[in-house]
Amino acid sequence: MTELSLPAACRAFLAAGKELDYDAAACECGAVTLLAPEQLAVRRIPVAVAPHDDAAGFFLVAAVSLIERCEHYAPFGVLVWFPARQCFGQYDEDHAVALAFPEARWQDIARDPARWLGAQWVGSTGRGWTRLLPTPDDDRLATFPTAY
Repeated sequence: MTELSLPAACRAFLAAGKELDYDAAACECGAVTLLAPEQLAVRRIPVAVAPHDDAAGFFLVAAVSLIERCEHYAPFGVLVWFPARQCFGQYDEDHAVALAFPEARWQDIARDPARWLGAQWVGSTGRGWTRLLPTPDDDRLATFPTAY
């Protein structure tokens, strides 16, 4: 099982029971509530190799959801930690697409939560995020798994 490997600043923020401070009305996902540290768990998620092309297949990635509740969407994926890649990101479960925030530290996310929470709805990369791509260490799947 993959370890959480959560950055110390994020662990301390969650352990203190803090919440992200931002204008939820101006953010696509609305208000979110963070999970407590003891609620965090690694889950392997299927990510499309090429979105909108199921024939290209999928790869499985370890992800840790950081959100307990989300006002406008299902909470899983709104903000995740990818332990093997050591970065934060997002996961769109409906489309099996993941974004990575390769340079974002927890301090960046806590300082400007709306920017990071809204990334998947802004769409384009180059704003501190990019599509999560497979690595040789990822398990490959020919089809979307029926259960994960």
